[in-house]
Amino acid sequence: MARPLPQTLFLDACVLYPAPIRDLFMGLALEGLVRLKWNRRVQEEWIHNLLQDRPDLTPEQQARIRATPEKMKEVLAFQEPLVEGYESLVEKIQLPDANDRHVVAAAWWGKAEAILTFNLKDFPEEELGRWELLALHPDDYLTELAERLIRKNFLPDPLLRVLKRQRCALRKPPLGVEDFLEILRRAGLATFTEALGPYKGHL
Repeated sequence: MARPLPQTLFLDACVLYPAPIRDLFMGLALEGLVRLKWNRRVQEEWIHNLLQDRPDLTPEQQARIRATPEKMKEVLAFQEPLVEGYESLVEKIQLPDANDRHVVAAAWWGKAEAILTFNLKDFPEEELGRWELLALHPDDYLTELAERLIRKNFLPDPLLRVLKRQRCALRKPPLGVEDFLEILRRAGLATFTEALGPYKGHL
């Protein structure tokens, strides 16, 4: 029997950084497909990195980005996504980079089943096993989610609804399906976008 797909996910900063992936997981949470967790530190980290990478942003754009975590928290208030009170656990965790320990501590304290990250090597299986956690790549996770929905209903309706809403919300400029899928692919979701190929007409 296949293992259950984790539903409560702690988002690492590298997953929060790309807006297409951040928006997609927010949509999945609102659809009830996943439950999201994060702490203030991962939110601060992606914002710091983005503002450093984009010195061209206007003060208004910077202000909108800084306001994103609070908006996310408000939208998902019913899921209680912000994890606090985990700090005493940080020193008990052993990782290649000590700066990542807070992610495992907050994920465990927030009762997440998995850490969603592009940097799997930063979270060794052996150490995560001590905390009953997995580290999953967003592309792998989304592909498996799509495949399970397809096996269950043939048409992965809830996932397609989320993606269509996300695409239609992008109006500056409006995006066609192919351009939208290309954005997801460039954000690191190549296998997932390939799995969506037969369902383009629903996006």
